[in-house]
Amino acid sequence: MIPTRLLRALQSITWRYSTHHLKDGRRPEAEQLIKEHYDDRQLEDRGVEHAEVVSTFHGGDGHEKEHITVEFKDVNGNHVTTHHVRGPRDAKS
Repeated sequence: MIPTRLLRALQSITWRYSTHHLKDGRRPEAEQLIKEHYDDRQLEDRGVEHAEVVSTFHGGDGHEKEHITVEFKDVNGNHVTTHHVRGPRDAKS
């Protein structure tokens, strides 16, 4: 796993499968969306310090909108919540 350091309380983003988006150039885009999602949803207030990407950009699975699936964890690695983080093409209004 390759962590990416971020400012503020979100300390890292880890990709469960390290090859996600390395070749298609979407990794920085995904990490920026996760940071924005973290801030917008005030996940710092829930004690979230780490994000683990468990699924890359996809649709389907009963969800029409493009999204990535992210598990948010506390400082000890305990699961806090799992969210679908929407891609810029399908962001909620």
